[in-house]
Amino acid sequence: MIGYLDEQIQDGMMIKEVARLIQTELRATSIALDVLESLNYLHIEKEGVSKKVYFISRNDVYEKLAKEALSPLKYLSYTKTLPSLKTFFSGYSALAHYSSLMDGSMKTLAIAFSSKLPKLLEEIVCDKEDAIYAIEVWDRNPAIFSKEQTVHPLYLLRYFKHTEDERTQEALKTIEARYKGL
Repeated sequence: MIGYLDEQIQDGMMIKEVARLIQTELRATSIALDVLESLNYLHIEKEGVSKKVYFISRNDVYEKLAKEALSPLKYLSYTKTLPSLKTFFSGYSALAHYSSLMDGSMKTLAIAFSSKLPKLLEEIVCDKEDAIYAIEVWDRNPAIFSKEQTVHPLYLLRYFKHTEDERTQEALKTIEARYKGL
């Protein structure tokens, strides 16, 4: 859905093109798109031997996601050292990247969950008071549709959905304005 709202995925694309774009196996992409179809985000039409994806309007997708979507965050850890994995700025670090919000807090980084991750983090985790980095473990790959080593701004709208801080809300309005006028 992020790729569609960001205009990287277009109406009428074949499922195999979507799979290539999001760097996921064709079968897994097909299953995910079937789920999205059952949630009325899109419909799939068979054309010859190919299946093509047709979404509801971008504005409707945005509105549905604002109401229904969940944060990708599985859990949070703290560390003094960076894990030896590909990381992406997230949380307030990412919000500062996409808005005029100044981030004076601990740097927040997102990484994708994997079966090896708990063991790796166990070796570098520390108490929050001693930490330099907050490590967010996501249930999806934050690299997909990331921009300049920073998670996609639409994830931040979900992430900070229930935050009442005025400065944070103003920064989110800046991001939201880019996507609401789709």
